[in-house]
Amino acid sequence: MKSFTKFFVLILAMLFTVGMIAQQQMSEQEYQVLQQKAQQELAQHGPTHDVPYAPNDVSATGDDCSDPIIITASPGMSTWSDYGQTTCGRVDDYDAAGGSCVSPSYYSNGEDIIYQLDITADMSLEFNFDPVDTYSSFTIMEGGCGYAGSCLFTKSGYSSDLRTFTYDFTAGTYYIQIDSWPSPDCIGFDLWIDEYIPPPPADPINVFPYMEDFSACDWPSTMQPFAGSEAHAV
Repeated sequence: MKSFTKFFVLILAMLFTVGMIAQQQMSEQEYQVLQQKAQQELAQHGPTHDVPYAPNDVSATGDDCSDPIIITASPGMSTWSDYGQTTCGRVDDYDAAGGSCVSPSYYSNGEDIIYQLDITADMSLEFNFDPVDTYSSFTIMEGGCGYAGSCLFTKSGYSSDLRTFTYDFTAGTYYIQIDSWPSPDCIGFDLWIDEYIPPPPADPINVFPYMEDFSACDWPSTMQPFAGSEAHAV
């Protein structure tokens, strides 16, 4: 009996060790994939163009942290939108050289626009950022604006496709910096924000075997979609 117990413990230890190694290898593989994607993006973009800092004589609302565009978000809010907006002519106030938290940092080297996001209660928001141009970034900051803020979330990329994402907030003041990796030196974009209310929990499955053929083209009540996830069905 003692020999069997020792053998069983040895098997468990081996399985745990193999699992840890597999997990480490997976993490290394994921890291390598991210590095390869970053290198491909750098090669595709080419050299970064330096946008000189040349502040306007008269600043417009949204040009910098001294006068950001105000967004107020409350439960039950209607869609907030800012269509046909641009960073062009707003100059490069916050960039990698100054310590911008935008990641990757080279996505902060273009002209930028600043929003102040006032959240009146704990809630989730859905952001829709639709850039007209390529190599843009959308960053949410807390604790301050510009160099004083710490990044909560950054959505950057070379594509001009629509980017939709959600974020859970506690009540407070946040800032949004929209920027680019020059060139282009500046970008045009549409932005709209909605309250995000997750779907109700799925109904329990009480009868087995369970089968769903999706023939009605409706999402069954026993399943719940997750925002930002990917699903593959055969």
